Amino acid sequence: VGHQANGLSAMAALLACSTKDAARMLQLSQVPFTCIMHAIQQPPFSKEGKAAQSYAVECFFLATGDVATRQAVISSGGIDILINALGDGQEGSQGLMHAKIMAVLSILASHNKDIREEIFDRIDFMVQLRYALDSAREASEKARKAEKEGKKNKDG
Repeated sequence: VGHQANGLSAMAALLACSTKDAARMLQLSQVPFTCIMHAIQQPPFSKEGKAAQSYAVECFFLATGDVATRQAVISSGGIDILINALGDGQEGSQGLMHAKIMAVLSILASHNKDIREEIFDRIDFMVQLRYALDSAREASEKARKAEKEGKKNKDG
């Protein structure tokens, strides 16, 4: 599982550096695409499993700007996987993970009218988005507090 998280972390870094090249790689080989889907759908219940799921969602977030990749995610059941990950009741589907999944669903909803209607019909999008934004705000506030505490301890 640790290797999976490391590989997905590297894929997310590649996507962040060169979305075009990385998206092409996702389209040329089913292996990374399948690994991403699997990590989102069935994350192991461990710290490494949660990290793998987080990196996998980040990969989709970075790659779905490409129309062909977005279509591949949609065609392969990615909407079902993401919506199920939202409501799986696991700790990993809360907080920042929830916000990341909602970001990917937002991008997918922009693909076309039919996809937008499918997503909006299946989840209460505005409620989910509000929850995601609240989670992101809380995480940001925690990070700022931790940074301030770190500076105080360093200076003090």
